[in-house]
Amino acid sequence: MRKKGELIQAGLCVVLFAVLYIFAQMTVSKTSDWTLPDQKDNKNEQKDYVFFENGYVRSATYFADEWPVNFWNSEMDFLKEDMQQILADGFDSVILVIPWREFQPEISPAVYQEYAFQKLDEVMRTAEACGLGVYARVGYTWDYEQDVSGNVLNRYYGLLTDQSTRDAWIAYVQKMYETLSGYECFREGFLTWEDFWPLLNICDDILCRIGEKKRNELDFRIGYEIITNWMILMTSMGRIIWTIHPFLFLRKRKLL
Repeated sequence: MRKKGELIQAGLCVVLFAVLYIFAQMTVSKTSDWTLPDQKDNKNEQKDYVFFENGYVRSATYFADEWPVNFWNSEMDFLKEDMQQILADGFDSVILVIPWREFQPEISPAVYQEYAFQKLDEVMRTAEACGLGVYARVGYTWDYEQDVSGNVLNRYYGLLTDQSTRDAWIAYVQKMYETLSGYECFREGFLTWEDFWPLLNICDDILCRIGEKKRNELDFRIGYEIITNWMILMTSMGRIIWTIHPFLFLRKRKLL
């Protein structure tokens, strides 16, 4: 009876897994219908990358004598000298850390910061003149806004819960791509996981002790509770499988 009960439990776990999977698929919002601009129009298409040994490039993350948070508000007095030194030190390119909110301070409707794009133009033209390629980390979390327009993590949280935020993000990435593609020195843009993991803090102390009820609500909206239950389910199923596996093996060998 115990073996039969375990088999029934395993079957119920499989059914529950299927239900959770279907529910997760139903709760995923439809993303914006957007594709990259026609690659044929990108003048960088035929431009060769300058690779060093073993197929690697050598890039230096650049923010002058500042730090990524305030770099785009700095004077950049020694921009040319810095780029020339980077090239002399053996690097072939630089990585620019580009904060999302610095360049798109408002998202509903989307508003762009003109001075930030002017600074970006200055950096790109200087890098190009010095013979350096440019890679862009386009989703950096922190900026110099100092939360005057709200907690920046709310924006990243909205990527998982709000369609208008996702639309603003897609518009920002598109504008950034089109802007950077206008320079010969542009190589590619990229995202990093560390610019998105802080959004989980929105469910904890960032909102100043929001309470368990509110925290659970926020957890559920981003699917954190579903993922947690899924992991618990997978662990339980694993234990059940390891429990019934010897039984199935012995039955196959006609030892039971």
